[in-house]
Amino acid sequence: MPADNATSPNKALVLKFLDLVIRQSRIREAFESCMTDDYMQHSPLLSDGREPAIAYLEGIAKMSPSMDIDTVHIVEEGDKVVTFSLLKADPDALGSVVVD
Repeated sequence: MPADNATSPNKALVLKFLDLVIRQSRIREAFESCMTDDYMQHSPLLSDGREPAIAYLEGIAKMSPSMDIDTVHIVEEGDKVVTFSLLKADPDALGSVVVD
């Protein structure tokens, strides 16, 4: 991950969240420390709020315990942060590009 990614508090928060969720599988902790109570889900597959996202991501973490993410670019505009990452389900996987 480029060193300049965490040049603002918002970027640092997003990178912390991704690390807790993807690398450490500490999903509940990530949501409780990084997301507000009124978290709005951007996926149409899940309801708003922390709990649906936590349940979904805990299931993903069980299926892919060695998942990793490499954030190669992060953009901030106002209070919005967008990441461009390579997400791998396991170390041998080719991975998928994720913009989130």
